[in-house]
Amino acid sequence: MAQGPPTPPPTSTTELQDQVRDSVTGDIGPSSSTLVESAVIAPQPAPSIDIYQQVFPQICELALRRDLSELAQYAELFDLKVTCISNAFCSGGYDINRQGRNARSHTRLLVVAPLVLAYLILDDLPLAQLTLARLPDNLRLYPLTLAIGILVTAVSERNYTRVYSHAEVLATLIQQPEFANDTLANLMASMVTTFVGV
Repeated sequence: MAQGPPTPPPTSTTELQDQVRDSVTGDIGPSSSTLVESAVIAPQPAPSIDIYQQVFPQICELALRRDLSELAQYAELFDLKVTCISNAFCSGGYDINRQGRNARSHTRLLVVAPLVLAYLILDDLPLAQLTLARLPDNLRLYPLTLAIGILVTAVSERNYTRVYSHAEVLATLIQQPEFANDTLANLMASMVTTFVGV
């Protein structure tokens, strides 16, 4: 039987709390109920904000101003810079994850997803394809990345019927309640609408 894609890591506070609760309650006996209560009641540390999350507001601001050329330039330079730093450090044995610059982090999609759509809107298909091709394997399996990739493929084939249907699929995907980031969903919805010219 074929296996499906791996489950993405938890991203919301609720998912993280569920994962912690499951890992704590999975291996204890009934005599440890006070440990479980204190683990659940204990204040949760604030999630650290990585470098991709730090630049995402600027990307949103540029999209809001409809300055897609500037958005593409800013996001592209940032993504290339972080990818080059990550590759250099990772090849040297340094744990880049500790610095919040891991090019394999799922938060990289906060930069790459709007960048690819900006390239599509600007009618720069080769750069959209190249941006997707730079992604590591673990990020290529996310539903968002797959949907964007299928849209880029339809554009490259100049199959306009499929372009509209895949744009609609992407718009539906990002509007699902399970989509982890409302701000990214709103940004992507606006960019998809701009791309198809609705």
